[in-house]
Amino acid sequence: MDTKSSSCPIRSHGIEKGRMTVCDFQKKIENIVNKINVPIQAFFSIIPDRSRKPLTGMWERLEHNANGDVKVDRSSSIFCGDAAGRPAQGKRKKDFACSDLLFAMNVGVKFLTPEQLWLNESYSGPFNLPEFSAKKLLESPDPALPPLAKPSKPEVIIMVGFPASGKSHFCRQRLAPLGYIIISRDNIGTWQKCVQACKAALAKGQSVVIDNTNIDVESRGRYIDVAKQASCPVRCFIMDTSVEHARHNERFRMVTDSSHVKVSQVVFNTLKAKYQEPQSNEGYVEIIKIPFVLDRSLKEMDLYCMHLLEK
Repeated sequence: MDTKSSSCPIRSHGIEKGRMTVCDFQKKIENIVNKINVPIQAFFSIIPDRSRKPLTGMWERLEHNANGDVKVDRSSSIFCGDAAGRPAQGKRKKDFACSDLLFAMNVGVKFLTPEQLWLNESYSGPFNLPEFSAKKLLESPDPALPPLAKPSKPEVIIMVGFPASGKSHFCRQRLAPLGYIIISRDNIGTWQKCVQACKAALAKGQSVVIDNTNIDVESRGRYIDVAKQASCPVRCFIMDTSVEHARHNERFRMVTDSSHVKVSQVVFNTLKAKYQEPQSNEGYVEIIKIPFVLDRSLKEMDLYCMHLLEK
């Protein structure tokens, strides 16, 4: 390395994860500097914001605020990391994530594993990367939404989908203008209160949409029973949004909306395990799949189209 024209920035979010203290991290960096005698800049994330890999906040900080007047040449830059999504091979365990490789892809620089960089080992794959790609979504034409009309008599629509799958947006944009009353635990609190609100709305002759995850037969059955008591038909609208896509949306919300309450990976895993596909014998007159339609006016589309998940 030419130390006159090159530097070695180090990026980590180990402090955020509680793996070490700030003092421990500083000491570790000092030891590295003394050992290799190369210009080093250290960036570390202490909260899960835009600086957490694979997001590019730390890189942008380097380019725009922390490199003096020296322009960073991405074409000749290399990012080295051990979170590359490699499966177990021989004695080597599988990588804990693929955030380092995705970070390099987001930035647009060459990526090497430590073995490739320091031991000159070759590795061409496989890499286990997230299935969902927002960039591919942007490049694809928008899917057609099913036609909707104002109901001629009161009915109940039960939404089904993971958090951040687009349920609430669909309800606000497509159903509320048709006169549907939106009932959601996010606003009311408990499912018991949602059931009571559903009863009250139907008693007034209003149509309602249940904007909850409604992931299993039991949770949906509560509202089907209410509809039967009121002699109202029930339709089921399933958000055709994969759990990986929903997690991507959730991560985007986390870094763009400071008031957003995080939905943990544990919650997504639990809901995925509990998911029961809606069936007509539950009592629906119709089951419709609702495709996710990207809001192409999104202010931070460049951010949305990045890889946002670590694995």
